[in-house]
Amino acid sequence: MSAMHRIYVLLLLSMSVLFSHAQQLVGTVFDAESGERLPFVNIKLDGGKVVTCDGEGNFSISEKSGAYRFICVGYKSQTVRPTNNSQRLIVKLQPQVGELT
Repeated sequence: MSAMHRIYVLLLLSMSVLFSHAQQLVGTVFDAESGERLPFVNIKLDGGKVVTCDGEGNFSISEKSGAYRFICVGYKSQTVRPTNNSQRLIVKLQPQVGELT
């Protein structure tokens, strides 16, 4: 294998590693009725890991999961299953009326 061929193969492998880590699921969580951002919403991934939104309702998740469950006190939880090419999510949680579950 020539030196140029080795460099080309190394470059391709490096790029594939960079792109595999670069894909993140990002988004924002809102109150479905008022449109206000919801801070500190918990997002439960398959396998039990929990990620929390920041103070403005923004999140960034680098782990792949089949489903993401958004949980916030006073709101109905919502499970989202993004498509393969989804990279930006807007999640709107409905207020919970009545008893908390």
